[in-house]
Amino acid sequence: MTGLVVLGLVIEYWYEIPEAISELKEGKEGRWKPICTIIGAVLITIGVGGELVVQFKASAEGTDLRKANDAISVGLKTAASEAIERAGKAVERASKADERAAANEKEAATLRKLAAEESLARVKIEKQLAPRTLSEADRETIGKQLHSFASHFSGRKVTISSYSGDAEGIVFSLEIMDILTRAGIDVDPVIGRLIPVGLVNLGVKVTGPIADGKFIGALVTGIRAHVDTDLSGEWDSKYAEVGIEVGVKPVAGLPIVIPGHPQ
Repeated sequence: MTGLVVLGLVIEYWYEIPEAISELKEGKEGRWKPICTIIGAVLITIGVGGELVVQFKASAEGTDLRKANDAISVGLKTAASEAIERAGKAVERASKADERAAANEKEAATLRKLAAEESLARVKIEKQLAPRTLSEADRETIGKQLHSFASHFSGRKVTISSYSGDAEGIVFSLEIMDILTRAGIDVDPVIGRLIPVGLVNLGVKVTGPIADGKFIGALVTGIRAHVDTDLSGEWDSKYAEVGIEVGVKPVAGLPIVIPGHPQ
């Protein structure tokens, strides 16, 4: 439309300007009228033509701007779509990683439980296989605790017995004998001489008359404080002297006293 206006102005002033020039030369109707006509025609035509040029440039730049905006918009949409896709994949990978971690933790918990059970079983086996024993320091301590009973056993002896063939029981009997010797109490050893007939007795049993009850209790308590083993003490008028019978080391879960078997 602006181009048509420019064309119309050119056609309109095509004849007016030459006429104005002729009037200017002839001096008709004053000098200023043809000059103003010429200047006005030129300015209007240039102005409208310049407006047309500016509109063309503005339109071209607007088109370029729209294209740039469209490209940016498409790029942003593409980038956003790719980011969303990557985020989705990352969430999926994280979910799978969590599942693997949960499975690994469950497996680790199972392995820890098995390890704990095996460790407990190993401790029980080691405890069962370990011999009953008292260190020299333990024997010295218990001996000192029993030293006050030495005068009570003046002219008397404590009998200690164990089974033949029971090496573990023989060694433990010798350790108990060492305790009594350190306490100043005489011992009559029947260690390793008992020959079992039928079933054997289990654990350690200390017996004696009623007057020796305190000694028996102190001996059992002292040994039990330093070694985890089965001991029992009994004092009764049916016993004439103190006797210590070291039986076979008990097996976990089996009774110490066997029904029907003389103790």
